[in-house]
Amino acid sequence: MPFFVMAVINSPIGMITIHFDGDYVRHIVLFSTEEVPDELPTLSIVEQTVSRQILAYFKQVHCDWSIKFIEQGTVFQRKVWHYLQTIPLGEMRSYSDVAQVLVSSPRAVANACRANPYPIVIPCHRVVAKSGLGGFAGKTSGKELIAKQWLLDHEQR
Repeated sequence: MPFFVMAVINSPIGMITIHFDGDYVRHIVLFSTEEVPDELPTLSIVEQTVSRQILAYFKQVHCDWSIKFIEQGTVFQRKVWHYLQTIPLGEMRSYSDVAQVLVSSPRAVANACRANPYPIVIPCHRVVAKSGLGGFAGKTSGKELIAKQWLLDHEQR
């Protein structure tokens, strides 16, 4: 059975936990509420690099990720996540814009965004509703929407 490692980052939008499986990121958890062990394992070079890249994003927006992911999701979800990575920094698309490009429905796009295991790196926060922010991390109000707005503002500075 593989040994999973996690790194914890304190960010401007809250605590972020990055779960690793060897040299691969298994998932990134925003708004993490999970118990952090008293003693985190020593991070490998790969794990340190990923953590530094995410921290660097909060200091100076970038899209220079060198992160290896464990392939997850359905074919459709991966198609949406790939498209999200093509949205330039500081720009947004509506759920219906993405749906039109992918020949799908806005709801299916929203569901794929909600299932994104790699938020920030795969920028689901850049997808908004036609009439406002839409949702983020499965929520339509609260700290999640405040964080989405913060990320969008941060990328537009």
